[in-house]
Amino acid sequence: MLLKIFKILVKTILYFIVGVLLIAVLVVFAGRNPYVQTYLAQYYAPIFSQKLGYPIEIDKLTLRFMDQA
Repeated sequence: MLLKIFKILVKTILYFIVGVLLIAVLVVFAGRNPYVQTYLAQYYAPIFSQKLGYPIEIDKLTLRFMDQA
């Protein structure tokens, strides 16, 4: 009985770790997409504009990472 509970607990922890890693990888790949970058920049632009007191408009954003030429 105790062994069965231990196996279930180990499987649950492993599935949780794999799930978190999968979500992290998906977030990283989504962050490399120019559409997602532009969407996030346009979403946060009014917030930054209000805090800075200066109007900010973003039409398109493409961040290039160090591994891209």
